[in-house]
Amino acid sequence: MVSNKLKLVLPSIAGAIVVLVCGAVSGFIPCIGNVCCFLYVPLGGACGAWIAKKAFKNGEVEPLDGGIVGGLSGLFGSLLNLVSTVVLAMFLGTVYLSMGAAFAAFARNLIPGAILGGLGLGFTALLVIGAIVQVCGFTLLGAVGGYLAASSWQPAKASKQ
Repeated sequence: MVSNKLKLVLPSIAGAIVVLVCGAVSGFIPCIGNVCCFLYVPLGGACGAWIAKKAFKNGEVEPLDGGIVGGLSGLFGSLLNLVSTVVLAMFLGTVYLSMGAAFAAFARNLIPGAILGGLGLGFTALLVIGAIVQVCGFTLLGAVGGYLAASSWQPAKASKQ
């Protein structure tokens, strides 16, 4: 295990940038966004774990460290995503509001009373709940990606006979 956990932060930030860039690309290209929905988050966690592996002198990253790096990559990636969304909403406020209103109308017609209106919550409350779910989901998916990537690099242990 890595003795200094602070060394895991920089690879996590690099993994978060991978999450942010891949999320933006999947948002602009609908066919990639539909097929690879949220696969960029474990990919960012795996990239963060790989960068951590390359950054350490012995080159060994245990699966727990990979999970920590991946989870931090997902956490930082979701926070960067939320900040970039808020900045875009400030510049394109009327477009975002009209998209939100159109989605609310579509959702009410799709499943009457089940989404948005049926919960009795306002649009802002649903955005906050969505942000919390995004942060938790990205952290979990990033941790899974980092853990799986780091555990796949571990050498097989010879069994004693």
